[in-house]
Amino acid sequence: MSTYARVLQPNQVPIGNAAEGQSSHAPKQQACESALREQGVDVAFVAKRLKNMLEAKDRRWNNATKSWETFEDYGTQLEAIREAVKLLGLYPTRKELEDEHKPHEIEIRVVHDDVQPKRPHSCS
Repeated sequence: MSTYARVLQPNQVPIGNAAEGQSSHAPKQQACESALREQGVDVAFVAKRLKNMLEAKDRRWNNATKSWETFEDYGTQLEAIREAVKLLGLYPTRKELEDEHKPHEIEIRVVHDDVQPKRPHSCS
């Protein structure tokens, strides 16, 4: 069973049925949130874990040195960045995306100078 929770910033509004309070999953979601909080999973816990994932390392075998070495785990770090960006609301909103696809008017002006720049005289 997978559970998805979304943290809204004060200036964000939920999208869909949940915004209108008509979601059929609302009681189930509230039960899951309560169970998570009882187990100590709260905003601070999630932030701490996300920070750890942003600094994730992985051990790999290095054939050249015949030993295990620690490397940056870029896959985990990238996914953690994506989640942090979602939680912080840095992705554009639905309205911002819709506004991007509206036709834009671009005005280009060409300015002609009647005066030609003086060229240096050359002696030949």
